[in-house]
Amino acid sequence: MTVSTALHGRGPLWYRGLCARGVESHDTTLPGRTFSTLPRYAPSNVESVLTKRLFAEDGSVTTFVALHPDTKELLGYVEVKEHAGPFPEGYQSTAPEVQLPESPPEIHHLFTKVPRDGGNGKGVGSTLIQRVLAEERWASVGILVGCFERNRRAQAFYQKWGWRQVGKVEVEVGEGDKEIAHLLWLKGTHT
Repeated sequence: MTVSTALHGRGPLWYRGLCARGVESHDTTLPGRTFSTLPRYAPSNVESVLTKRLFAEDGSVTTFVALHPDTKELLGYVEVKEHAGPFPEGYQSTAPEVQLPESPPEIHHLFTKVPRDGGNGKGVGSTLIQRVLAEERWASVGILVGCFERNRRAQAFYQKWGWRQVGKVEVEVGEGDKEIAHLLWLKGTHT
């Protein structure tokens, strides 16, 4: 599989594929929860939001994509924000001994899927994480990621790579519902 930096100029079909993966990814973040049926997740709404989010003109976001080596099918992507925003209102530290740097890099979203031609899709997420960790500018200071409490699979994935829980917060999802999100931290190589 090949992993490369996503470029907005790859063409509308490729970009629509990325938007479709974005909607699919939201449907997998919370077990038993479907977002794609909500009006705000209609393709036209998602495309405009993802354009701004994944291809920020100011360079504040880097998106890597994993492509099938033969078919070039999009198998996954990871979006890294150069600087996390302030912690949301209601944030509670669960590891007060861990001092996070101000506005560290943050994995804002990671999504993988099973290839259309079969196979199990194993290794796509790990390949994307390896690509992120290869970036010294992020790995040296540490990387933040948020995971829903009910998404045990995602938590286990990040913990396998060395992330540990440092906080939690209640966030609004969908149409006014609330869920607990855990904040996980991967200590930097120079901290």
